[in-house]
Amino acid sequence: MKISIVILTCNRKDSMVSLLKSFEQQNKIPDEIIVVDNDSNDGTSEYLKTHFDNINLVRLTKNKGVSGRNEGIKRASGDIIITLDDDVFFSDSSSIATIEKIFSKKKNISVLNFRILDGATKEIIAFNWFHPYRMEDYANKSFITDYISEGAVAFKREVFNIVGYYPEEFFISHEGPDLAYRLMDAGFEIYYSSDVSVIHKCSTEHRVSWRNTYYDTRNQIWLAVRNLPFCKAILHVFYRLLTTFLFALRRKQLKWYFKAVFNGFKGIKDELRYRKPISKETIRKIRKIRKNNPGFIYKISSFIRRTNSINKKFVN
Repeated sequence: MKISIVILTCNRKDSMVSLLKSFEQQNKIPDEIIVVDNDSNDGTSEYLKTHFDNINLVRLTKNKGVSGRNEGIKRASGDIIITLDDDVFFSDSSSIATIEKIFSKKKNISVLNFRILDGATKEIIAFNWFHPYRMEDYANKSFITDYISEGAVAFKREVFNIVGYYPEEFFISHEGPDLAYRLMDAGFEIYYSSDVSVIHKCSTEHRVSWRNTYYDTRNQIWLAVRNLPFCKAILHVFYRLLTTFLFALRRKQLKWYFKAVFNGFKGIKDELRYRKPISKETIRKIRKIRKNNPGFIYKISSFIRRTNSINKKFVN
């Protein structure tokens, strides 16, 4: 199989240099590396252009957020497209070869999520775990899931031709779940495998603390409007706005929460253009995947762990 890697970056030149050099240690060298620069102003593009002649560099004149991945994916020619954030590194030299092997053996899999480890502790990161299973019980297993970890995932190239790309309007947050709904509705399977691990170094460069609160809240509304039947959309919005409220309260960012709620509901009219509720069959499929979904108490404790880990990593 031909393997393409698409990396999204913005103002992290040093991290990008380390990441690109790390691919040289892989047993299977990627056939194509595409770097999408989200309008960096730290000389990232200029340096990469001078020192790495084996990459396809795409420099955007505007920061498009995570939808900048779309620009790289559209240019990729590989049978398998691996998308990485600029601070995500493969944990061992056989990772790319293992990804190819999994796709070759499991013909029904269209998307492959990786196990994401903390850069310092090399343990599973709570704020990167959104699969509908107990992290403590399933992190080292393989299973069908309904979640896409955008910055550490591999796709069969064909899926984008059928379901489209990440939603550009989201900028960041929940573009993965939006794509996951469309993939499952089209009959594709999403998989998690602990056989492939990545190290998330969790770079704090150019992160702003309010961003998660705002976009997590606003995009939950748009995610429901685009993909869920009416009653499920109402329940989803009610539940998610409650959890993001607690998140904002804990981080003392209620200003950004209420701004996100206002802009989220204000933008519903525009989001209705993309509305295509998932089918009853897809709902049954999701219920089956989530049959072992942890209970309410676990979710609350997991929420606390996740917000604590986010605060520790990203809040100054």
